[in-house]
Amino acid sequence: DTNHLNKLNNLKRIIKRGNKYLIICNFIDELDMVYELLLNLNYNVAKIDGRVPQDERDNIIKSSRFNINELFGGNTKLSALPFDIQERIYKNHLQVDIIVANLATVAVGLNFEHFDNLIMYSCPSSYINYTQAMARIVRKSSKFEKVNIHSLFYKDTIEEDILNRHNAKTERYRNLDNIIAEF
Repeated sequence: DTNHLNKLNNLKRIIKRGNKYLIICNFIDELDMVYELLLNLNYNVAKIDGRVPQDERDNIIKSSRFNINELFGGNTKLSALPFDIQERIYKNHLQVDIIVANLATVAVGLNFEHFDNLIMYSCPSSYINYTQAMARIVRKSSKFEKVNIHSLFYKDTIEEDILNRHNAKTERYRNLDNIIAEF
């Protein structure tokens, strides 16, 4: 329907080649739809959900730690390789620039500090899950000074209401931190 197309079009507008994206989906149908779209647009994409065995999930995360410019840029032995060989090595062995994941499989304990973008394709209804999803890429050990967090939602729906409630809680906790810091 029109709402799904708008959300998918916004997703396509946000994603830029050369960046790393963790996209969170609550529902398997959404996850599969987003994954297929990005695959058809020739992005280096992988998906993590309950259907993916743990060892495969680990390999996906490990493969996502590399960036083609970091590996082959500058004055390294790898940068001397012809570009087509560099591309082939990256595409066949190291490539994952976008992970589309079900929140339940990546919400706790995983470190995606090598990603600079988080897209909440569907907003978790639980504030704890919402903050846990953000905590996957917002890490002190991250090489990025700032990360981008995008929340896609349908206007005038329960999704918008949930996101507004999450934002209000975040602001309330921020104010509480400031009050505590003054003591």
